[in-house]
Amino acid sequence: MPLTVTVITLTVLVLFNMALSFAIIRRLREHEDRFGTSTPVAVGGPEPGDPMPAVETRATDGSPVRTEALRGRRTLIGFFSTTCSACTVTAPRFSEEARKLTGEGIRVIAVLSSAGNGDDAALRGMLGQSAQLVVEAPGGVLATAFSPRALPSFFLVDPQGRVAAKGLTMDSCLSAAAS
Repeated sequence: MPLTVTVITLTVLVLFNMALSFAIIRRLREHEDRFGTSTPVAVGGPEPGDPMPAVETRATDGSPVRTEALRGRRTLIGFFSTTCSACTVTAPRFSEEARKLTGEGIRVIAVLSSAGNGDDAALRGMLGQSAQLVVEAPGGVLATAFSPRALPSFFLVDPQGRVAAKGLTMDSCLSAAAS
């Protein structure tokens, strides 16, 4: 008799555990479908409609990157890091898309956070092909001004110098601005 009670109790607990596990998996899948990731991450930084943060720095080609100089044209700013595996996956597509956007009159700036230990050559070459490239140490001028919480992150600035859209993907950023 005690063995029968133990088996029944264990069976009920196992069935309850399975039902709970399936419910959790279903919720995680719904969450992933909604956000495109299993972990929601906020982009951080200024919100759409906010003025672009004041910045003054130089690109790798020596050209100035200043808030005032960015007015008058739409500008896409992408943030990347040498320590970010998603950045190395996203960089080739960003570079390809940057060529098209530049042809459409949109300025494109790539910001690469690098410790300066020589591990940035591949990303530097890829991002610098088709975008104005700013390489800065972690916590640099642009990273501090925009404060992206996740990398890569993208900000689209309108001709008036206001943030038009932001996103964790270039497509989400550009499509949000089109809506």
